[in-house]
Parts: sequence; C-alpha cells; structure tokens
Amino acid sequence: MDILIIGLLLGGTYALMAMGLQLQYGVARIMNLANGEVLIAGAFGAFWFFAGTHASPLWSLLFVVPLAFALNWAIYRVLIAPLVRRAKSQGKLDVDSILATFGLSFLFIGVMVAFFGAQYTDYSYLSEPIFIFGERYGLNRVVAFVASAIICIGLYLWLHKTRAGLALRAVSVNPSAAGLVSINVMRTSALAFALGGAVTAAGGFFLFSGAGASVAAATSGALGARDRAASCSATSASRSLRTLSW
Repeated sequence: MDILIIGLLLGGTYALMAMGLQLQYGVARIMNLANGEVLIAGAFGAFWFFAGTHASPLWSLLFVVPLAFALNWAIYRVLIAPLVRRAKSQGKLDVDSILATFGLSFLFIGVMVAFFGAQYTDYSYLSEPIFIFGERYGLNRVVAFVASAIICIGLYLWLHKTRAGLALRAVSVNPSAAGLVSINVMRTSALAFALGGAVTAAGGFFLFSGAGASVAAATSGALGARDRAASCSATSASRSLRTLSW
C-alpha cells in the first residue's frame, strides 16, 4: 500500500509535466529537448522566491508560470516559427527542432549555472507528517499531488469547453484542415507551445517541493544525460537528414 500511495502522489506531478510535453509535441508538433530545463527553471524560481522572501513558495507560481509562458512564446516565435515555415515535411521539422532545442537546452543550463551556481540547492516547506492508511507521508507531497490534479482537471476542461481549446484540438488532429476553417495555425501552435512550457514549469515546482529533491542534483543529472545522449542524438539526426535527402 505504501508503494501504491507514493506512486500515486508522484504520478500526479509527472502527469502534469507530461501534459506540458504533450501540448508542445502533440499540438505544436515540436520535439522540445529543452523541456527538462524549463522544469528545472521552475524549481529554481520557487527556491529563489522562498529564499528571498521566506514566504510560501506557492506564491512563486504567480510569476513562475507567466514567465515560463512568455519565455516559451518568445522561443516559438523567434526560434521555432522560422523552422516551421521552411520545413518541407514533418520529418524535416522534427530534425530541425531537435537540433535547435538541443542547443537551447545547453544555453539554459549555462544560464542557470551562472545565476544559481552548481552547488546543491533545496528547501523544506510543509514537511509536517500526514498519515494515510496508517502510513506517514510529507504534507508537501499531498499538497503537490492535489494542486497538480486540480491543474490537470482545469486544463482538461479548458481544452474541451472553450473555443481556444477546440482550436488546439483541431490543430492537433489536422493542421491543414484547421487552417481551412479560419484557425490561425501558427498562433495556435505558439499558444500550445507556451502553455506546455508554463505547465511544465509548474510541474517542476510541484515535483521538487513535494519530492524533496535537490535542484542542483537534477541540473547535474540533466548535464550528464545530455552528454550521454549527444552522440546518439547526433547519429539519429544525421541518419534522418540522409533519409530526407533521398
């Protein structure tokens, strides 16, 4: 039972991050390799707010989420949109977006290391114990799960009950057909990409506030993962480019 409850509590936060990635790839059709760095930036933002104000880190969501939205909107408009316009096929767009966001991820890591340093960074908030079925869990984990579930449900309702959500779902199914019914596909894709980044940043905040993880450890892990994946990604991109050239 203990394993099931822990998996459920963490699974709610992971589901929130997965929704962010799904919005970016499922709607905007951009494979964003810098998505993990946005997650870490959300955790860093919460830590910076808590360390500077000693107020509840939950208040940091009021500026972390809008900033993440604005940053991802700018990334799509400045970096991704030109790739979309020049891509002759979805396969070519996948290769270009992978290479572009791969470099962007290193830029994000460098900026975060420059501003926050490479030392281990964590904080403790709402760490009081709470008992579920006789087992002891941190209150922060329960709060992170409940907040993630509320955001997931709210996002689901927004996608299915509003015209903007309908436009996103139409673009995800068939961008060409969506354009024929007066949907601005480029603007809708930018909205999906920005919204996905904002949701991912919120997921990063809940993950590290609820799981008690170290932000610097996650950054170091991202660096290691990038180094280990570099040769594999370069090889895959090279093969894809050769395939497209044929």
